Amino acid sequence: MRTLIALACLTSLTFAADGGNTPRYGDRIVAPEKLSVDATAAVGDLLQYLKQITNHEFTRSTDRGDSGITLAHTSDSGVPAGAIDKLKGLGPEAFCLWPEGSRLWIVAHADAGLAHGAIEYLDQLGVRWYHVTEHWTIVPRRDDVRLSQPIVKSPAFRYRA
Repeated sequence: MRTLIALACLTSLTFAADGGNTPRYGDRIVAPEKLSVDATAAVGDLLQYLKQITNHEFTRSTDRGDSGITLAHTSDSGVPAGAIDKLKGLGPEAFCLWPEGSRLWIVAHADAGLAHGAIEYLDQLGVRWYHVTEHWTIVPRRDDVRLSQPIVKSPAFRYRA
């Protein structure tokens, strides 16, 4: 009986961990070709740190396809309505991380929000930057980089000096 229960639990865990979706969102970063310097740097950070986290190479694409970590503006077509609704009334630096099957949407009104969203995603995965050198950067190892719940964040201050 214990063996049967253990096997049933193991089967459930395997299914839940895969769920029919890649645990790495297809090893793809989907981003517009033209982004600000900061947003372009954030895409580079995603490529670099996701490779270190998963030990798998991620590619950058402009073609959305069926999967990927997708950076998109609220004005782009195909962006989930729920993510757009969460950002209504928030400023250009606000962002939403919206998991949707084999895709993670990083959605914002402007490039500044996309950059903040990309870095928040890495933070959610456990990456920590304690100083500007690699020696002071913590990069956890894991194969599954999916998020289970949407995350919405906005700066505490409307304007910065």
